[in-house]
Amino acid sequence: MERAMSAFDVATARSSLIRDGFTVIRDAFSARSVEEIVEIHRLLVAALDDPVRPGDRFRMDMGRGLAGAGPARLSQHEIRYASNLAPRLMATEVFVRSQRLVDAIAGPMHFAFDHIIFKPGHSATTTPWHQDIAYRKLGGGAHAGGLARLHLWIPLQDTSLEQGCMEFVPGSHRAGVMPHRPFTRISGTLGREAAVPQAGERVACPIEAGGLTIHTPLTLHYTGANLTPRARGAWIIQFSRFGRMERAIKRGLGIAPRTVLAE
Repeated sequence: MERAMSAFDVATARSSLIRDGFTVIRDAFSARSVEEIVEIHRLLVAALDDPVRPGDRFRMDMGRGLAGAGPARLSQHEIRYASNLAPRLMATEVFVRSQRLVDAIAGPMHFAFDHIIFKPGHSATTTPWHQDIAYRKLGGGAHAGGLARLHLWIPLQDTSLEQGCMEFVPGSHRAGVMPHRPFTRISGTLGREAAVPQAGERVACPIEAGGLTIHTPLTLHYTGANLTPRARGAWIIQFSRFGRMERAIKRGLGIAPRTVLAE
């Protein structure tokens, strides 16, 4: 069952973000509201072309490999700009509560970007250690430090270490932008990876459905392989003080997609 965030909860989350670069919040959403996201994701996948092919702009395989091999079972399915493709996501309880949460923690924020990542059972694909800032093309306050931009990782089921929960390096956000190496994904897009931290530096954050983690664009993080038979999904929502401007620029440049799943 979801619970209201108290002033203490908000202060604790803010302190953790400033000190560690991330925070974990439990019981933020009801089970029913999380299931609503799962169902919209299912409908969105059905509405998009299937299977995924090289050249798809908004649905891709985040796994490593060579592009051009033709349709294949996805090792890590990503839908970018999910809320552009399915605007109903922004009317869900999860989105509305997420907006209120970041506003309470960091002051007025605006939705900037989202994507859904789905990892099948027994998928060996990992999301390598990286800072989200390494993928930024529009500044959006990512270099401003502090809490000018926050990224929410919302699991769509209970997520253990064996399923590939989020892992962070506390305090890494204070180190600035780290060197990243490019690698090629199965879909042909380029990924970014930083050096692997020492085992003692990393903190795993297993979490139940209804909870979430929040981190900054400079926080070093990772998700491991899904070693279980159960699929693992997550909705990642990015909020920024400049989010409204970012979205307007992307619309003007034709970067953001049109609706696929109508209201």
